Amino acid sequence: MAVSRKGKGGPKGKTIEQHQIDGTFNKSRHGNIIELMPKPDAVDASSTTPWQLSPAGKRQWRKWAPVVAKAGVLKETDIPLFCQLCEVMAELRQCERDEKELDRQYQVEDQNWNINGLYRNANGNIVENPKTQLKARLRNQALKLWAEFGMTPIARKQIVVEKPKEESKWDKFTAPARKNG
Repeated sequence: MAVSRKGKGGPKGKTIEQHQIDGTFNKSRHGNIIELMPKPDAVDASSTTPWQLSPAGKRQWRKWAPVVAKAGVLKETDIPLFCQLCEVMAELRQCERDEKELDRQYQVEDQNWNINGLYRNANGNIVENPKTQLKARLRNQALKLWAEFGMTPIARKQIVVEKPKEESKWDKFTAPARKNG
């Protein structure tokens, strides 16, 4: 007997921060999870490059981490996931180079062939470049990871970023007094 599972239908659920912004946060329904969760620090992407990244992954980190950090999305707890994104982007870039090289090699063998991404194998069958399939898989994976950081148009609407509190001219009167001695 086969068991079928239905996916959760409907829109994606709101985060607690979104409930607070919308005014729909209810402590009895959502609990006091906000007080229990640690507040991760923002990452200084210009001075930090994780040691576990490959050289190509480090290049991707230096390219993309400042962009995501500037948006206020990259926190200390997000580093492992962002490292994975950097490795996927590095692998995607290498895959695109390999795909072009395989196409170029095949076009040298068969001067009349001009369709990139397809070639004839030894049996005469037209087959897809294996790197094209890998590239499609890596692009999908990268897109999902980019969405996690709010770097796609639709995901950008769902990301809630804490804005730094603006200082008031009256804040100096609420600061604790210094003790001498």
